[in-house]
Amino acid sequence: MIVSIYINDRRQDTLFQYSNVAECPTFRQLMNKLQSKDAEWEQRYCSELNSELKVCKYTSPSSSIIYWCLSSTSESSMSVISLLEEIDLLLLQYFDKTQLSKVKINNNLDRLAMVFHCIFDGGNPAILESNRLKAMVPAKNDLAKMIKNTTHSITKTLQQSEGTSSFFQGATNSRYPRSSSSSISSFNVAGAASGGSGTPAVQSVDESGIPWRMNAVNYSNNELFIDMVEEVHASVKRGKLVTGYIKGQIDLNSHLSGQPLVEMDLDLLDHKLSHLNSTFHRCILEDKANNLNDLIEGKFKRLSFVPPDGRTRLCDYTIPLNARNSSSLGLVNVNLQTGLGRRSDEFEIRVTVGMSTKVSEVENINLTIKMNRNFKGSVRVMRNTHGGVETNMSRSELHWHLDKNMVGGSMAVLRCIAEPEGAAGTTGNSGTLVPEHASPEDYRTNSSTPHTTATTTAAIAGQHDTVPVSLLKPAYINCHYQHQSELLSGIKLKSIDVVNTSGAKPFKGVKYTTKTGTLEYR
Repeated sequence: MIVSIYINDRRQDTLFQYSNVAECPTFRQLMNKLQSKDAEWEQRYCSELNSELKVCKYTSPSSSIIYWCLSSTSESSMSVISLLEEIDLLLLQYFDKTQLSKVKINNNLDRLAMVFHCIFDGGNPAILESNRLKAMVPAKNDLAKMIKNTTHSITKTLQQSEGTSSFFQGATNSRYPRSSSSSISSFNVAGAASGGSGTPAVQSVDESGIPWRMNAVNYSNNELFIDMVEEVHASVKRGKLVTGYIKGQIDLNSHLSGQPLVEMDLDLLDHKLSHLNSTFHRCILEDKANNLNDLIEGKFKRLSFVPPDGRTRLCDYTIPLNARNSSSLGLVNVNLQTGLGRRSDEFEIRVTVGMSTKVSEVENINLTIKMNRNFKGSVRVMRNTHGGVETNMSRSELHWHLDKNMVGGSMAVLRCIAEPEGAAGTTGNSGTLVPEHASPEDYRTNSSTPHTTATTTAAIAGQHDTVPVSLLKPAYINCHYQHQSELLSGIKLKSIDVVNTSGAKPFKGVKYTTKTGTLEYR
């Protein structure tokens, strides 16, 4: 049983809480309980409070919010986390947003309460279709009219003594009553929000129709947008792939009138999106035109389906990387050279942007250079050709922010020197301050201070002798970037056709995005 859902920001301040029971603890009370049992509870995906209750966590990848769920220990932790992930996607589809902000949540607390009231039934998930939720909980500017019309309808119905008993009987026996006077799901949105371009004329749910689509939706502009996104996760050591995979998704944003039929032709190359590494929306799985065996084996080429209305996750897939298809991890290549310089305390990072006929530039290349946690000292930049570098030695890391857009064929170079405590620019073992650009040879030529020269030279040499070379180089580098117009796997949409749609000829568009998740170089 799901006891309570908490939506927090990154500082663990509660933005919204929904409870399925009358008495439920606040998240602050849960924090105090968890901290008394485990100091690292925030880092865990699941923590048990007692023999009956546990807390599960899910961090939204698109928004700066964290979902927490208080549930019974009988619930599977993976199923609870999957539910939180589905709720995050459901809210994005409901609000028609790519991310949820703190302001958006604070301005829609009433709608969120009604949405979660529809999602859960007795502590169990009941409705997880965004189109059904949109019909049951209409837009904010329609709530006043809905309440007014519902109050008027209830008053009018109660005045009719003959229909009073049948009204309450119908309301309790059916989850989605068909009576337009008492059903939220049959509320006509067009009356309250008419005249807007792309606004649906009617939003209602028909139990006899397609459950994931609005009934009799009508748009002034027919539009269909496909977003194909791939995220690479990989670990590379000395130029060779250690492990990695590509996480992909196909998102649909449909604003089509009537009951359209979409036929999508995909070019999968040699990849197989089988049931083992892919999940499909029910509109694809339940369409008789699609060969179920082809979907199971990953051999499908053409998909046919009736699309949901609005934003929908059409497909999730995972492609493992191996020696055969991992020769290139995208257009950006990171090369790390260590042990440079006279004392082997310098390292150089080269970032190369490859050429592509489809991708003109790569956006927001950022590198996080993590030094060994046992390294004590500072890292000084000797050469930087692009962007800027921020150092945070309290966390033993550097952040290299390259140019916002880098064209294909360009290369950026960063060369640094690791200076341990007591080396150049710091106080040595003898207590003598060593100038930043001074060297032992410089002191040897100064005959006026032979004692100071010998002491300082010994301090520098002794300091480097006591510091292992492995501490003077980065432990690993995390690379982040993204670009448009091409997917890392090479999968693309060959064609997409829309039939049986009413109104204007639909406008169709597709967008490809490749970005990094955890791309680590050692």
